[in-house]
Amino acid sequence: MTDAERDRESSLELADQIIDAFRRFQKTKAKFAPRDALLRPSERLMLMTLASAQAGEGLRSSALSACHEVSPGAATQLVDALVKAGFAERATDPGDRRSVIVRITPEGKKHQLETYDEARAATGSLVEWLGETDSRELIRLLGRLGEYSAEGRKANAG
Repeated sequence: MTDAERDRESSLELADQIIDAFRRFQKTKAKFAPRDALLRPSERLMLMTLASAQAGEGLRSSALSACHEVSPGAATQLVDALVKAGFAERATDPGDRRSVIVRITPEGKKHQLETYDEARAATGSLVEWLGETDSRELIRLLGRLGEYSAEGRKANAG
């Protein structure tokens, strides 16, 4: 076997181990997600985005679509669900009356804080179990995974 073949075999073995690790994580990730009976995960992420917008200014639907890397139609469906739940509201953009701004409501802010606190507590138990060194390594690796994902999106877009 050549060095190139050994390297390829080693890479494939590592790929198998990563796939297995992802599979095992899929089974346990529910422990870290808030028990949110009112919102789907994608809706919860949209609510978090609205919560992080400048104090009550809200965001245009196009910005939400771009931020979440979904089509404008999908962003509209997510916003519709948040509006229906009373967690967001639509308003005309004072700077451009043709545009719509989406804002989080006080009920949405309260819900977002409650679910975030729940997720934070669950993740805190993971940090205690891993310890500081492994927690920082996990943060570093997840950051690298995000970079890889962003690079892949750029390559596919070009």
